[in-house]
Amino acid sequence: MKGFTASTHRPGLLAILLLLASMLPAAAPADDAPADGSYSGTIEVPGMPVEVRMTLSQADDGGWLAVFDFPEQRISGLAATDVEVEAGSPVYIGLPLDDEDESNVAEFSGQYDPATASISGTYYQSGMSFPFSLTLSDPNAEADTARARLEGLSAEIAGWLQPLRAPGLAVGVTVDGQTVMAEGFGVRDIEDELPVTPDTRFHIASTTKTFTTALLAQLVDEELLDWDTPVIEYAPDFALWDDYATAHATLRDLTAHRTGLARHDLVWLNHAELDREQLFAALRYLEPAQDFRERWQYSNLSFAAAGVIAERVTGQGWEELVRTRLLQPLGMEATTFDVAAMEAAPDFAHGYRPLGPSGDLSNLEPVGHFAAPSVPASGSMQSSVTDMLKWLEFQLTGRAGAEQLLSAEQLSELHTPQVHMPQYTFSSPETPLTNYGLGWFIAPYRGHYAVSHSGIMDGCTAEIMLLPELSAGIAVLCNGQMNALPNVVAREIADRLLGLESAGTAERVISIVTQMAGQSDSEDAQPGEASEPPLEAAAYAGSYLHPAYGELSIAADEDGLHGELHGFGCRLAHRQEHEFVLQDDPADELNYLPMVGAAPLVFELNEAGVAVALTCRLDPTVEPIRFERSS
Repeated sequence: MKGFTASTHRPGLLAILLLLASMLPAAAPADDAPADGSYSGTIEVPGMPVEVRMTLSQADDGGWLAVFDFPEQRISGLAATDVEVEAGSPVYIGLPLDDEDESNVAEFSGQYDPATASISGTYYQSGMSFPFSLTLSDPNAEADTARARLEGLSAEIAGWLQPLRAPGLAVGVTVDGQTVMAEGFGVRDIEDELPVTPDTRFHIASTTKTFTTALLAQLVDEELLDWDTPVIEYAPDFALWDDYATAHATLRDLTAHRTGLARHDLVWLNHAELDREQLFAALRYLEPAQDFRERWQYSNLSFAAAGVIAERVTGQGWEELVRTRLLQPLGMEATTFDVAAMEAAPDFAHGYRPLGPSGDLSNLEPVGHFAAPSVPASGSMQSSVTDMLKWLEFQLTGRAGAEQLLSAEQLSELHTPQVHMPQYTFSSPETPLTNYGLGWFIAPYRGHYAVSHSGIMDGCTAEIMLLPELSAGIAVLCNGQMNALPNVVAREIADRLLGLESAGTAERVISIVTQMAGQSDSEDAQPGEASEPPLEAAAYAGSYLHPAYGELSIAADEDGLHGELHGFGCRLAHRQEHEFVLQDDPADELNYLPMVGAAPLVFELNEAGVAVALTCRLDPTVEPIRFERSS
């Protein structure tokens, strides 16, 4: 089920929910009238009881306001309408279910019982009847239960830092609108031994995508955008490699990673001269890894394009849209869009990566910041767990306090699977399958509905998770590059919140990391000796261009050939003919190009024996990228 209103035709079970949403009082309260607060209960549909949560409050005009959540249906923040209940009296409600058919009316008969602080009754429709009951609950009950279940976890987390090679970590948990855990572990700055706190700011990397899709959903609510309208209707200059994909790609395709577009991350990573509009124009030059809508293929570029579409239809920058529409209403004052703003704060984390298998802090080195001005909507943000808990509470309700920032329908749309991810089938014993929604991974976790996203950037790793049936959110931020600890901690917290025995994720992952570190230490592969190329090194030197990747420069020096792309440097070791392999260059601060693997760089020569182009597989999922020599 998705979001709905009382004026929309919804047969069967939705009619029950609609009827329940219409049962609350508009009159001023009496001694035996329902009290303000949170109510919970069920509609007893045979074989499928429907869980219901309701927040009831009195409006300024003396009437009543009620907001409903249906966790199992992933409906949150549904406001009640057309309600009449007289204190202490039986209630009878005729509820029209179809604006076009006045005879289609559901009937409700029930009463508020002040002795039990409950509202109960019977629903009738088409000869069927279903009892329901809602009882006023302790507003702190769920949060208190969660706090009790999390006792002792802090000591365990502290013990996982070293074996998982994490310098520092911040952990936050919210349940039922209350913060039940907010704690820092380890250090945010190794050199000065500064501790991590709940307010320490980290790169949140690709969890930025959840902000982009929430913004787009708001624009869909306002009918400025539609998930299923071809992007080319909003931006006639939009073009992908494939003409069919160009004509048919929608915002749903872009934000569910199903355009087929490969990652091509070296197009934008540390490419300071490339802006978002230039990247948008360059998409047509990038080969896809999959056919359009064939399967899930993660792409930062598609989210960058979605951000540009938001800018085009509003006339405002993506950053300003997120700031004014989301961050400011939610009070997320510590959340920023650039490194300089983060580092101007007194409490921020330096990113680190391991130099070797040991988890000792002396074996970690700082990671530089990569410029990425062309992909802000994909992963540009920084935040703290204190702020991220506000974000997760919004993702559970669509609200900022009493203000509804996003409709229940659109909130549900974000968290609804859009594409299956077969490559992640049984990625762990607890997760038999994984899907992707709109900016969120969606997977059952030990039989429970879970929504999550991770992110890696500039020596930091982030993990956020929602457990909607518990109204719970988990945020874990770490200043370790590609570190497993955030995911481990999120899963261990989920186990406890769900009242389950630990699945043993920490022990399993620590064992794997330890084993891999031992192999790396013992096998420590060394590159073979390079042979002499058929041409002098200077014959290969020059500037090589690609319309999307930009300039790959090849320089000759006394040590041979050196390559550089957007500040990433490497040595070229000759393999055979005009083929070279990429190797680390200790003189370069940013050694990234060798990380693309053993794929060779091959020079193309013309009939005169002059190097005129080169190819290199800078993305392993597509054919080698061809750069043409310009000088």
